[in-house]
Amino acid sequence: MTIARHHSTEQHPADRGVGFGRAQRTTVAHTIATYRRLFEVDCGLGPDDVASRGREAEARVRAFRPALAEEIEGIAAGSGQPAEELFAVNARTELLAGGAIAGNPLECSTVAVLDGERVLLAQNWDFHPDLAGTRVVWTIDEPALTTFTEAGVVGKIGVNAAGVALAINFLGTDADGGLDGVPVHVLARALLEEARTLQDARALIESAPVAASVAMTVAGPDAGGGVSARAFELWPGGVAEVAPDRGSIAHTNHFLAAVGARDVQADSADAPSTHDRLGQLRSALADGLRPDTEHLAELLSSRSGAQPIFRIDDGTDPWIVRCSTLATLAFEVPSGRMWMRGDGDAEAPLERVR
Repeated sequence: MTIARHHSTEQHPADRGVGFGRAQRTTVAHTIATYRRLFEVDCGLGPDDVASRGREAEARVRAFRPALAEEIEGIAAGSGQPAEELFAVNARTELLAGGAIAGNPLECSTVAVLDGERVLLAQNWDFHPDLAGTRVVWTIDEPALTTFTEAGVVGKIGVNAAGVALAINFLGTDADGGLDGVPVHVLARALLEEARTLQDARALIESAPVAASVAMTVAGPDAGGGVSARAFELWPGGVAEVAPDRGSIAHTNHFLAAVGARDVQADSADAPSTHDRLGQLRSALADGLRPDTEHLAELLSSRSGAQPIFRIDDGTDPWIVRCSTLATLAFEVPSGRMWMRGDGDAEAPLERVR
């Protein structure tokens, strides 16, 4: 299945949203339809519930970044979808908190390798296979950024013109849930729009309260010179920061720092997945993994461990917890170069996107 691509040249957020929605009408519709089912099956949210939650999410987005609320409204208008439903999808991490998906530590492996002059940041995006049809690479001229996301969701994984790159791993605590914070996907987009240094990213993350847990691994220029990377572990009680260890960072789906809540993924029935994948990543890094995209792609393609880093859905799990590797993304900073592999093929090479 081809991953959609869209290039926005419009400067006004509403116009940009309308243009995206019109061009990606089918892809946005697929996003909406898939999350309708996920919200209902996992959380028991019917159409009226989703609309109500969407209006709550809209208020949070509008208070945080009004321009992004205008853009979401524009996408809804351009694609012919209800705006409140699209706002709910932009808060899908928060709405799914506490369900089977949010408590499933089978998703996403991230690694960052520093060599003194640059950072290579790469990750697998693992999620429900029915979301393959939502994938889009969205390049925006102003503010200059490229994000890999789900059509209709304003941001996720990506890189900007300043050479700041972002990878995401979803975490979970027993404090997650509700819409009292900034939706993490909206925060991701704001980071890609606004951060010019690693310090900018830290300041933004620390200023934005969240209602769901996520690890944001950020690589980019250091205000003091050079480049560096950090993993910021956000949860409803605050932010923990994980620095590189011997020139690298690895992350899966459990907290690496201590937080004031129970890590629901670290001790779940499927916890061996997140722990084993982290061990494989760290072992490869300790063995001197070469800092190039070919070797990072090879690591993220591994199915040789007790728990596969690259996930292939065989259709036998219950629908709600099915999980596949839907894309592999890699970024080089400070150059801002980006590579991608999709379609669930662990043998395929990474292709240059930017």
